[in-house]
Amino acid sequence: KMSGREKIRILFRRCMRILRRMGYRPGPGETLQEFKMRVNREIPDVYLRFIQVYEEILYGERDVSDQDIKVFDTAVYDLRQLLTH
Repeated sequence: KMSGREKIRILFRRCMRILRRMGYRPGPGETLQEFKMRVNREIPDVYLRFIQVYEEILYGERDVSDQDIKVFDTAVYDLRQLLTH
């Protein structure tokens, strides 16, 4: 069974892949926070909440909650909707 951290890592990559397909990719040396702020000019914050949660888990050394997984699942779904409409 996959750990919460592994799930988050996979879902994070999936979200970033969808953003890439929409034409958004982090620039060289750009932090996730900078990337989020740049993309935020065109995509509402609600779609990018996964980035903040990812950083909290990555740098905050905290455990992954069911709520965290839900944020990522929702982001994947919502970003796909944005991409296809």
